[in-house]
This record gives sequence, C-alpha cells and structure tokens, in this order.
Amino acid sequence: MLVMIVEDHPLVRRAVAGELLLIRPDLTLIERDDLRTTLEALASGTVPDLMMLDLMLPDAKGMGAIQEISGVFPVDRIVTFSGEEDRELLICVHERGVRGFILKSSPTTSDQFRAVLAGERSFPPLPKRDSEAALSLTALELEVLKFMASPETPGSFKHVARSLKLTERATLRTIQRIRKKLGASTKAQALARARQLGLIRN
Repeated sequence: MLVMIVEDHPLVRRAVAGELLLIRPDLTLIERDDLRTTLEALASGTVPDLMMLDLMLPDAKGMGAIQEISGVFPVDRIVTFSGEEDRELLICVHERGVRGFILKSSPTTSDQFRAVLAGERSFPPLPKRDSEAALSLTALELEVLKFMASPETPGSFKHVARSLKLTERATLRTIQRIRKKLGASTKAQALARARQLGLIRN
C-alpha cells in the first residue's frame, strides 16, 4: 500500500510516518511538502492508495488544497489533518467526501489512522450546523467568488458580471447565494470567511 504524506513540517511528517509504520510496517511512504509538488507527483503518474493531507500548506489552506487535488485524485482517498479545530471546516471537509479528518493533538490519532488504513471514514464528533444550507459552493459560485476577491476586479457586481459574461441579475443572485452559504451579510464578511476556509487565497 502506497501512502503519500503531504505536510510542510519535517517533524510532523516523521511523526505521521512513524505512526503509520507502527500500524502497518509493510506500507510504502512518500512525502511532499506543498501543493505544487503534490500535483506534480500525481501528474507524473505517482498515484498513492491513500493521501495524508495537511490543511495548512504554504501554498494552499483549508478547502483550497482539497479542491485542487480532488480534480486529479479520488477525494475518498484523502485523509486530512490539522493542528486547529475549525467547526465549519470540519463540516465542509466531511461533506466534501474525504475519508477522514484527524486533529494532530487528538489522543485518538492512532485509532483514526487504523480506521482510514482499513478503508473506513474517521472524523471527530461532528458539530451541528446552524443552517441547513450546504456550505460547498458550485463551480459558478466559486468563479464569482474569485472575481469578487480579485484586486483586478472592482467591487461592483456589474464588473463581475461583465468579466464572467453573465447578466447582472444572474450575478447578483449568485452573490446572494454565496453570502447565504458562507453566513455573511456583506461582501467583506463573505470574503473573510472564504479565506478562512481556503476557498480563495488572496
């Protein structure tokens, strides 16, 4: 079984590798320290059976890393881990379909590693969402969100509409859906929440 560990801190990589090998000494492990080299490895034909993905990489944070990697790699083979417990990120990651979410400080890390290696999904207790609306954004909503955040695009939704060749009415409805899903009442709040979740980088 080939496992790729994607983590930018060498000490954490070694700790994860040691934990995995204690459980399954027959594992073959490969390591990457950022999103770019991970995507390059996948593109070159190195396809692991399981990927242990840190959600705070230097060049991708939160859902951003999952969205990029899942375009070329099965999302149900991704196990995310993080040093921070973010309520909304945990929900979002679970709904995206990854195999697991492991807190680096959790006392049950070994049990979770065993579960994901056995093909099971493993998560901390999931918090209840305040709203029933799904947090995951559609491709169009993500595109509009990126244009909203771009320093090259003026703040008006009319400029976003022209840039994406959408009607102003359709753009306004899309922005309203984005705010609702992110629990934001203003553009600034929506962009701040999107950055926190790793949906946009700038």
